[in-house]
Amino acid sequence: MSRAQFQAGGEDFRVTISDGDDGMTAENYILATLAGFVVGWLANFMSKSRFSFPINLFVGIFGAILANFFVRATEMIDDHFFPVLTVSLIGSIGLLALFHLSRITERRG
Repeated sequence: MSRAQFQAGGEDFRVTISDGDDGMTAENYILATLAGFVVGWLANFMSKSRFSFPINLFVGIFGAILANFFVRATEMIDDHFFPVLTVSLIGSIGLLALFHLSRITERRG
């Protein structure tokens, strides 16, 4: 990772150039997948629909991995267990909530 610091107009600027090694590790993908799986399973249990089990699992896992991808791309969190787990849970719960809200409004309309 390359870092540069310069001053312009009395302001200090720091520029960091990534060397492409800031992606998620295999452990983080496994953690996000497990968190999404658990949240998807709980969503299926709460919705009491036996036909939507694979859909809930897929949406939960996809939400967890997608949230981690975007948060890691903006370099907002470190590559540690609890931040990755927190982002995974928030991402999977958020995407599942949007998915179920869209299904509810689709049934009404």
